[in-house]
Amino acid sequence: MLEEHELHYKKIDACVNNCCLFSKENDVLDVCPKFHSSRWKPSRTIGRPRKEFLLRF
Repeated sequence: MLEEHELHYKKIDACVNNCCLFSKENDVLDVCPKFHSSRWKPSRTIGRPRKEFLLRF
């Protein structure tokens, strides 16, 4: 019964300065084209990078 009312959302990487989304043509970028801030959180471990800012809508 609860599954009928489940809200679905999409996740898109976004710049921490809220100036751009890393989707469509910006999907391949690793830095913001305007502020040159990284798309990824700094990490000292080896492995998959973590996203800096994630927008849900």
